[in-house]
Amino acid sequence: MDAWSALVGGGVAGPGDAIDVAGTSEVLAMAAEPGGGGPGIVTFPSWRGLHVHAGPTQAGGDALAWASAVLGVGAGELLELAATAEPGSGDVLFLPQLAGERAPVWDPTLRAHWLGATFGTGRADPARAVLEGVAHAARHVLGALETAAGGHAASLAACGGGAGSDLWCQIKADVLGRPLRRTAERDAGVLGAAMLAGLATGAGATVGQLAARMVRVEREFVPDERLRARYDEAHQRYREAQRVLGPLFA
Repeated sequence: MDAWSALVGGGVAGPGDAIDVAGTSEVLAMAAEPGGGGPGIVTFPSWRGLHVHAGPTQAGGDALAWASAVLGVGAGELLELAATAEPGSGDVLFLPQLAGERAPVWDPTLRAHWLGATFGTGRADPARAVLEGVAHAARHVLGALETAAGGHAASLAACGGGAGSDLWCQIKADVLGRPLRRTAERDAGVLGAAMLAGLATGAGATVGQLAARMVRVEREFVPDERLRARYDEAHQRYREAQRVLGPLFA
């Protein structure tokens, strides 16, 4: 399927390699030595000495599309609006569970929320909160992935339509606390399909060989350490809000 082909096209080729596929949903994955696994994570059968652990959320780009419609702006305008807000979105939180959530909680009853608005809240803070909320959902998955893989992801490749936004990539790097290495080919699923064809026809002996030739990093987004404490605290509030509000809609 497209998301798993994107892992190959994003250069996931060896233990410790990780990726964030920013599509309709947010899909994170990490490769490891055979073995492992953990709650809430999809672990595939080992292949060529690798185990891939993955976690798809329910709404990534879909959350942006929904918020754009609700706020009455195009997706590009929402991103421009979000760029005018300060990191932390004025303490406004967004939970992107618009149709329940997949990894790592697998709960169809969860619902989305904007939380923390005051009379001083304008449109920019809720707009940025959507981008940060998707990043918090990704961080939730990443923690479960690292447990399943039994290791630490030093950085993540970034691909998919959502990776086209510099702002969103930087927000994700800041919230995840990891560098994001954006691939030059955003549609990594198509590139991955070509690489798999290359394996089948003998153009390369391993994914790693083909990745070295075909996967190029266009830009790296490094976490701003000045924001670490702020986003750590925001992530705890995000997780607690999900825990407390979830039963209200079950």
